[in-house]
Amino acid sequence: MHSNRTFLNARAVAALVIAALMTVIVLQPVPYHPVLAQTTVNICDRTDQIEEAILRAISPRPACEDVTDTQLADIETIDVSGDSMGSMVKSLKSGDLAGLTGLTSFAAAYSNIGSIPAGFFSENSALTSIDLSVAQMMTDSNADPPMEALPDTLFDHLTLLRTLRLERNYFKTMPAGLDATSLAKLTALTALSLGMDWANHWHLQQLPSGWITNLPDNIKELKLGHIRLSNADADHIISNFGNLVDFIFDYQDLSFAKFTELMAKLKTNSTTTPMDELRLTS
Repeated sequence: MHSNRTFLNARAVAALVIAALMTVIVLQPVPYHPVLAQTTVNICDRTDQIEEAILRAISPRPACEDVTDTQLADIETIDVSGDSMGSMVKSLKSGDLAGLTGLTSFAAAYSNIGSIPAGFFSENSALTSIDLSVAQMMTDSNADPPMEALPDTLFDHLTLLRTLRLERNYFKTMPAGLDATSLAKLTALTALSLGMDWANHWHLQQLPSGWITNLPDNIKELKLGHIRLSNADADHIISNFGNLVDFIFDYQDLSFAKFTELMAKLKTNSTTTPMDELRLTS
């Protein structure tokens, strides 16, 4: 009596194994990977120079109506500064920086901007550097008026801001956007410039009483161009600003009571924290 047995060669066995594995693979559920939706943002109505800076920052360059919210959020720098003769940027619009939630640096220096819209930086809490040193030349009688004020609370929510450059603007008094209450909120600030490179009667001549006490103690760069220091201001600098490496205060009466004491303090500081620049003029 012969038993019926089927013998499979090696190739047949391999084929059966592969077939079985394929069946298992086919039966396995396909993992779900959601595709994050992107929203198209039309930036065609923004200030021309801001629009151009946004489009230059995206590769490949899209049309202004085809920018996505993700592309906007990825931009870290917007620089629309001009040259020493002024640029074509004459105004900024509300919403120019909308969607730029990852922006860390904004510069509009050497421009002809006469004002900043209220809430201009409302979506840009990641900013660490702002340069609004405008240098409005006032040589053309038909030119826009120079920047003389800043909106209230303009910088209040920028708690990461380290550098704020505002020199060569025509603030007759300390602007509302940089009053003591707002200044006290800029706890990360290490560099501040304010004032003029030349003497003029248009700009504020002295800091408001107590204003300097709201600057963070770790301030490293302080430029007060043609703004007089009071004895109380000097006292505060002597007692609190031990990290200064850049200090410029032009247009001083260098015989004021605290001058010698202030210079001695800065000299002492410079032995441990070398000064990059110390400039005094009268």
